[in-house]
Amino acid sequence: MSTTTRAVYVEPFFARRQRLDVYEHLRVRSLGGNDMAACQVRRDQPGLGLTLPHARSETFLASIFVGGWSDGDLWCDERHLRRTSTPSGGLGIFDLRQSWVADLAEPFAALHVYMPMRALNELTDELRVPAIEQLVCTLQPPPRDEVLLHLVSALLPAISKPWEANALFADYVFVAIRMHLARTYGGLKTPSEKATRGLAPWREGEQRNYSWTASSPIGLWRIWPMHAVCQQGILRGRSRQQLGNRPIVGC
Repeated sequence: MSTTTRAVYVEPFFARRQRLDVYEHLRVRSLGGNDMAACQVRRDQPGLGLTLPHARSETFLASIFVGGWSDGDLWCDERHLRRTSTPSGGLGIFDLRQSWVADLAEPFAALHVYMPMRALNELTDELRVPAIEQLVCTLQPPPRDEVLLHLVSALLPAISKPWEANALFADYVFVAIRMHLARTYGGLKTPSEKATRGLAPWREGEQRNYSWTASSPIGLWRIWPMHAVCQQGILRGRSRQQLGNRPIVGC
């Protein structure tokens, strides 16, 4: 991840900024160049009315409703839905490949997380598991997700004052949010072996078989690829943990 910035999401996607009492946001960019963002929004007066149509994008919007919302009207691709009363802390996940419009008649406050599909694809590619096509979250009744609520709440000081934010901290929180959304709502399952950094099983076998043969020219020839891997830092923390305290020749 890279440092935090305010370069994107400068304007709220559903309303004019001047019609909101609070709109603050924070973004991080992954190594793959994919932006993830978190925002807090609040309107203290009733009568915002219909939200603005938004541009479609391959992004999921996770909204945590702060303070609770009453019944209201909601449209998805011009299909009318009736939104039931949402308790404080209730969660909604919206696929922004579809068009969403809501009638917001009462004051409201919410925390938003924007999670691009490309950021999820980056995760599944890294773990070598099938891609995530949907984040499935029931709208009625909306669930309460304490984990996501606390993760996003941890970002609030950085959202309010991004110039004081610790970029490394924000990166780690966004990584945790992405993993939580992928596992909880995207069905991501990660075998423990794939989720653990370190050597592939065949490399571990080579280490066991050849780490003691440094005096042999053949042994040195076989050890050299291991040395190259070690130089890249892949062995950090894992070889001694899984293979004991046997020294690794050439590291």
